[in-house]
Amino acid sequence: MRAPLSFIGEAAIRVGEVLLQSTYIHIATGACPRPLGIPGEEFMTTSSEFLYLEELPQRLVCIGGGYISFEFAHLAARYGRHVTIITRSAAVLNQFDPDLVALLVKASEECGITVAINQPLVRIEKTKDELLVIVTGRWRGKSIPC
Repeated sequence: MRAPLSFIGEAAIRVGEVLLQSTYIHIATGACPRPLGIPGEEFMTTSSEFLYLEELPQRLVCIGGGYISFEFAHLAARYGRHVTIITRSAAVLNQFDPDLVALLVKASEECGITVAINQPLVRIEKTKDELLVIVTGRWRGKSIPC
């Protein structure tokens, strides 16, 4: 159970029984996974569910070019998993400095992560042995096993 949080004036908050005071208060509540409305969406694991996996699969596809995809991709790659990040956009991490993003993408690829831009997700298919992520773009019709 989470402790109740409330503002106490302009520069203080109470979290349960603790009073926190500061010049600035920033509350980052996190994000919720957004439904994609694609066939096979029920086979996806959300970022919240990822944290509770008992075992990482040998292959993963991270959908989206944001920082959460990169965080989980690097965790999995460091455990020896094959990881692909796909994004429908022409670039990843659009809200960050492009020079730093280029360094991160290079470092990601050097540790075995495939970063695929301009790859809109079409559907996820379940076969007998695996899940297939179907994208368009230059990989049109390509299945990415996961």
